[in-house]
Amino acid sequence: MDRPRRPVPRSTPAAAPRSRGKTVRDWLGSLGDSASIADHARLLAGIQRTLASVLPPLLRTEVQVANFRQGTLVVGATNGAVAHRLRTLSGSVLDRLRAEGVAASTLKVEVRPLPVTPASAPKRAVLSTEARTRLEELSRNLPESPVREAVLRMIRQARR
Repeated sequence: MDRPRRPVPRSTPAAAPRSRGKTVRDWLGSLGDSASIADHARLLAGIQRTLASVLPPLLRTEVQVANFRQGTLVVGATNGAVAHRLRTLSGSVLDRLRAEGVAASTLKVEVRPLPVTPASAPKRAVLSTEARTRLEELSRNLPESPVREAVLRMIRQARR
């Protein structure tokens, strides 16, 4: 006997096939308001490339575009000296940016230091038993001197 089919309720979403080929750009573009974020990010990346092309070589890696809004280009400098140099050059940098098609009327420079990476602890050298024995033998055969003191210090530090 054939049973009558029950209609599927409209509130149940149909399983859509997954697309693994979607890029972040596609995903951001499909989110409505986030599309403007993606567009702005692309704009900032383009301005960064243009800025790097108009800056002196020593400043190119020290300056990062932070924002561009209503004609004001905000850039971050890695330290105060770079910020000062960029402020000094701001007129000519703006002129060159405008010549490249960036509609910037003001350049605002902020100091944004790079994050500090913690220094790693120095590795402690480990002496093998044979090396320690040979150093002890060497120290016994050396006359009283700074070299003998250095060898004894190596032996003491290896015991820690």
